[in-house]
Amino acid sequence: MTPYYSFLLRLWRVSDAEPPLWRVSLENPHTREVLGFDELETLLEYLQSLTRETGLSHPGEAETHPSPLRHEGHSSSETCG
Repeated sequence: MTPYYSFLLRLWRVSDAEPPLWRVSLENPHTREVLGFDELETLLEYLQSLTRETGLSHPGEAETHPSPLRHEGHSSSETCG
C-alpha cells in the first residue's frame, strides 16, 4: 500500500510584529487528533519526519519527530503554546 497522509491545515496570525507570528494546527480527519505548532518551521520538520519514516524522502536522514504541541479544539483563535 502506498503511504498516504491527509490533514486539515489551519494557520492563523497571532502578532502583527515584524516578522509576523503564526500558529499552525494539523487535524487528522480520521482520528480528530489535533497537533499544534508554534512555528512554521516546526510544522515543516514534522511533515519531513513523516516522509522519512515512510521512505518518501532522502534515505539516511534521522527518523525523529519534532515535538508538536498537542491540543484539542477547532477554533482558529486558539494559540498553541
